[in-house]
Amino acid sequence: MIERDKHEPPKVKAFRDSLYACPCVSQLFDPWYMDGNTRDAVPGTPNAQIDKNETTHAHHLHLTVLDKKVLP
Repeated sequence: MIERDKHEPPKVKAFRDSLYACPCVSQLFDPWYMDGNTRDAVPGTPNAQIDKNETTHAHHLHLTVLDKKVLP
């Protein structure tokens, strides 16, 4: 088992899975997982908190939503 999986709350994983199901979500960064393109076939990677982008997302969820209703 990956160390991340030992400490990630199940509700966070379930929430992330629901975000992946939404076609308008294009990026997802959180304390456990980093995915700069949720629409490609390449899976995201664990947030190892090695670089600035990873440490920036150590305490919050960031997602990018592309939706015509949201954009001006």
